[in-house]
Amino acid sequence: MVKQFVRSLKCNAFKWYTKLESDSIDSWPQLENEFLTRFFSTRRTVSMIELTGTRQCQEEPVTDYINRWRSLCLKCKDKLSESSAISLCIQRM
Repeated sequence: MVKQFVRSLKCNAFKWYTKLESDSIDSWPQLENEFLTRFFSTRRTVSMIELTGTRQCQEEPVTDYINRWRSLCLKCKDKLSESSAISLCIQRM
């Protein structure tokens, strides 16, 4: 199950996983808890700094990147015009 979990990780989640110390996780429930604590939030807002720092990951399909970026843009507390959002998204590819 852990192998499948690792294969599903991308970008920041994969970087987080690879930086875990080898003996820091003792069980699947502990891994699950650490992952959810790090990446899951029910009321997350995105700052403009985070949005502008979001880039397409190496080997990430363009459609996946655009969907991920758009999702972040919708959560951004600073609203962008459609043309500004499109320009910013394209610049980060």
